[in-house]
Amino acid sequence: MTTILIISGVILSIFATLIGVIIYYRTAYNNTKNKLQDEQHKSQALEKELTNAKTATEIKNHNATISDDAIDEQLHKQEYFRD
Repeated sequence: MTTILIISGVILSIFATLIGVIIYYRTAYNNTKNKLQDEQHKSQALEKELTNAKTATEIKNHNATISDDAIDEQLHKQEYFRD
């Protein structure tokens, strides 16, 4: 009878250890997954910010190089008149 109790105790302790290991690795996996998602969101935000900065620079450069004739033409198309 004591042998059965010892064997069942060993089996239960092995089972508890396995459950503990599974919980530990699942938690570590979820933490790593969350960190990866955070980094991806940061990367996407930085990429969008870089794209916006490039677009703003292009617009600024384009606006700085528009000739007076082009401005007049645009004003006439929009039915505004330049003094």
